[in-house]
Amino acid sequence: MASWRRATSNIAAQVVSLAAGVIDRIVLVGLLLRAWGAETFADYAVLQSWAALLLMVELGAQIYFQNEEQNAFVQGDKPRFRRIAATHQGLSLLVVVPLAILFTILVTTGGADRALQSPNIDAASARWMLWLFGVGNLLSVLRAPASTVYSATGDFAYVTLVSAGATLINTLSA
Repeated sequence: MASWRRATSNIAAQVVSLAAGVIDRIVLVGLLLRAWGAETFADYAVLQSWAALLLMVELGAQIYFQNEEQNAFVQGDKPRFRRIAATHQGLSLLVVVPLAILFTILVTTGGADRALQSPNIDAASARWMLWLFGVGNLLSVLRAPASTVYSATGDFAYVTLVSAGATLINTLSA
């Protein structure tokens, strides 16, 4: 019975995630293209791309930690599982917090203006958008350790719903 409940919750979470993805990738794009036109939307896409570079800060660590946490969890080694999860969270904070501060300084002082040269979006709006996208991406890097714990322990539906929620928040901020 528990496996049936888990399967149905996983399927429901996937449906919610799919809906969030459709809204983000199809509905939002259509709305923005209609409201702004192709040129302004292209500038918007460039800003998103610059901010997406911050996602590379984790250098694949989430996959490593997820594998190690799953290994420890399956073997029933709770102290090792907790130690790995704490290390993952600590390393994420150690990397993301200083990067978020530097990124904020870079954007607010105009240091990122070369990346923001968009003829259709004014500089102040472009800075604000870049900062919002960048901080959102850095927060998703910080969310990764928690998602990894839930994924390692088999709570796929929860991880999927959190990711879908993050996608919707990003869509709304757009």
